[in-house]
Amino acid sequence: MASTSFTAKQRLVALAFLFSAALAFAMDRVKPFCSRFYLPLPAASVFFLLMTKFIKRDELDNRATLLIKWTFSTFVWTYWATLFGYATFYCFGVKTLTPYHCLLSYAPLLTMEFRESRNTYYGPLGFILMRFLFDAPLITTGMILREVVGLRLFTPFASILDEDIVQGSMPFPSDVKTLVEKYNVKSVINMCGEYPGPKNHYKKYGVEQLWLPRVDTTVPYVSQLREGAKFIQRRKAEEPNARIFVHCKGGIARASCMSLAHYIVNKGVRDPKKQLVWMKSKRHVVFEGVADFHSIKTLLSGDEKAAAPGFVKRGLPKQQSGQDSFPLRLQKKKS
Repeated sequence: MASTSFTAKQRLVALAFLFSAALAFAMDRVKPFCSRFYLPLPAASVFFLLMTKFIKRDELDNRATLLIKWTFSTFVWTYWATLFGYATFYCFGVKTLTPYHCLLSYAPLLTMEFRESRNTYYGPLGFILMRFLFDAPLITTGMILREVVGLRLFTPFASILDEDIVQGSMPFPSDVKTLVEKYNVKSVINMCGEYPGPKNHYKKYGVEQLWLPRVDTTVPYVSQLREGAKFIQRRKAEEPNARIFVHCKGGIARASCMSLAHYIVNKGVRDPKKQLVWMKSKRHVVFEGVADFHSIKTLLSGDEKAAAPGFVKRGLPKQQSGQDSFPLRLQKKKS
């Protein structure tokens, strides 16, 4: 019988959650002396440490810049989760705001870590937690930092892989001009299910976008990868001297999966691990585990019957009759 063990990340997130829960309990005991403004602090105090691991450091970031990004991200995330929790429980008749509401900050992190693998799709609850307690605060933080403060939350922004592909993190309106003028980008493949992209600015600068939405930390469908590869091929024929910008939220996994699919389908690459090592030499945050993604293995094998459910514009994957899809449940990793 296979034994169940926990990864270092699982232990870290679980311990942080338990420590924050203990702080929330202590604060609840002395609530007459605590202002409601301080209620998210039990999570924020520990969550700040998690942010130092979660937010990637860019070579241009100094200590002051990092401190601003970590602090602002922690503030937005924990207060967002606290208010979201209060509004949710208020609908069920719980009208008292308590320190325990801030513990919802950990919900998406626990959801991500305590599932079988990235090849496992989220169920309805997991989808809601990721969309409202992970994507929403992160995009809000990234937008404010970039458009108001002038800092970038998700770094590095853009990495030139070759004359065809630039891979990076989600672009905001002020970034479109940079993509066009500095990186010679005329086309974009957006892998974010949580962000449609700055469409008006793309139109202004003559950039064509293909939106292939996937939930963060999940694997793109084979049909999406094929559609993306076909788009790259068409756009290179139309604009041979221009590049295609492939992005997700941080330009780590979903974007790497799409870029790798391009090299497999359009360039004939047959060794995904070797290709990912090369991609990582161009962009240091590339996730090499993409080689184990179900859709990448399917592209290499050519077994379309083993593919994940077909492309959907938004929401959860559609189950196709007679087709094996990934389980919609959360699990511990097994070893």
